Amino acid sequence: MAVESQTVPDWDMIAARAAQVRGDPAFHHAARCFCERISALFAEPHPAVRHIDDAGGYAVLAILLAARAGGRPGWTPTRAIIDVVAPARLASERRVTRMLASMSDRGLVQLCRIGGDLRVRHVRADTPVLDFFGRWHDAHLSPLRLLAGSDLRRALGGDSATAVVWQAVVVAMVRHHGFMMIHPFPAIGDLMRRARGYLAMLQLRLDPATPSSRFAARFRVSESQARLVLSRARALDPSLVDAWLTTELAFATLVADACLGQAFDEPVGETEVGAAALARRSA
Repeated sequence: MAVESQTVPDWDMIAARAAQVRGDPAFHHAARCFCERISALFAEPHPAVRHIDDAGGYAVLAILLAARAGGRPGWTPTRAIIDVVAPARLASERRVTRMLASMSDRGLVQLCRIGGDLRVRHVRADTPVLDFFGRWHDAHLSPLRLLAGSDLRRALGGDSATAVVWQAVVVAMVRHHGFMMIHPFPAIGDLMRRARGYLAMLQLRLDPATPSSRFAARFRVSESQARLVLSRARALDPSLVDAWLTTELAFATLVADACLGQAFDEPVGETEVGAAALARRSA
């Protein structure tokens, strides 16, 4: 997959689109839809959920997804993943190794040795992960149908191809402009590094009075863990959460425009480019 450099969103484009999204009469409806769809997806007992409930797990799978862009085979050396996420303090080498082994046991990734060096292992995302990411990105895109002027965006469906396009645009954005969506929101980034932190923020946006017992039961965590992560999420200024949601929705509209415009001419998505993106995201 490739994205033309002049169509890659920069921060001015995102800010301008965010202003339009925030002024849309359906914004609060769309924001609620965003939170509902993603929370419902992560409440499912899908085997991928436990591996992507924080920024470190997401980073590992995002690298694997980006490696399959453009129909590539998608094999990535495990050392390449570790060399990105460990220095960025997203996940330790031990955690990455255990995570990939666990995912392999559950049929989420394939692990093998390619070439003559038996010490080097390669990994690639398998169909269940691609399908889950496709549904995740559909959850991001579905609220766009509620916003004004979104008729073209209705054409985007929830499949792995859409998910790969999303990652291609993210990687190209970092490559050309040097920032990720989380950069203006460091407090939210800190919460997302915690297990279930992302979900706690979305759940409280839906129901600020959510008890820890209900959160624990829905997302399959201990009640003590639920209390901790909910307390941290409650410490966020609600207006900050809304600002983050606005930019997420704005970015989704720009991704949709890029997908439907088919303005592609520059290859992106190679493992090393995806690695650079994720390293910058954690900075």
